[in-house]
Amino acid sequence: MDFKNVEYVKNYDGDTITVNIQNVHPILGCNIPVRIRGIDTEEIKTHSKKSKDAKLFVEKILKNAKSIDLIDVERGKYFRIVADVY
Repeated sequence: MDFKNVEYVKNYDGDTITVNIQNVHPILGCNIPVRIRGIDTEEIKTHSKKSKDAKLFVEKILKNAKSIDLIDVERGKYFRIVADVY
């Protein structure tokens, strides 16, 4: 399943973002955490410079994006949503 033009809300770290999905009921489409497929960064709790840099890098890209799409959305480990993010 794909979702086009989702709204960026925030990112927790370098590989987990939160989005609002347009035209989906708010219970299922608002403030939805999404794990970015293919990226694995240190948890932000480690307080390392690398984890902070990764978080800021992703934040900068997504805040300035003209459009954000979630492609090949599926449930991953721990029942999280996993997707390719464009």
